[in-house]
Amino acid sequence: MRIGVMSDTHGHLATARRAIKDMGNVDMLIHLGDYCHDAVLLSAELQRDIISVKGNCDFSSSIPAEQIIEVEGLRIYAAHGHQHGVKWDHDGIIQKGVQVKADIVLFGHSHVSEIFADNGILFINPGSIGEPRGSDTPSYAIIEIKDGKAYPYIVSL
Repeated sequence: MRIGVMSDTHGHLATARRAIKDMGNVDMLIHLGDYCHDAVLLSAELQRDIISVKGNCDFSSSIPAEQIIEVEGLRIYAAHGHQHGVKWDHDGIIQKGVQVKADIVLFGHSHVSEIFADNGILFINPGSIGEPRGSDTPSYAIIEIKDGKAYPYIVSL
């Protein structure tokens, strides 16, 4: 199974389209908020589901702020990350991952891509499609799941 993960599109639909095309064949697409309406538009345009959570810029959205997704025996927790203070440290998001018994935690908000493990949990921030920070370029993540194990990587556009 291949999962494409993007975050923080901030209305940059052309870049999001380019990222989705670049992902190739993915079984699942996940948008981690900040302009989750972009996910709704892209979902209609592509005629496929995009799982989405709302971010701190998605004020009037009825999309949930967090989701638990079960995939091939793995429990994935998805949130934008602002509610866990990810711009300052990872303590809150790690605590949440432990609390919900996640195997994988997906988050955005910082606009900086990263992959790390803590407490036996894999944490993935795909960076930002629309407004990357630091030395990052627009990026997304791919998670390949084989035999109950996740193999994530970041792709820069």
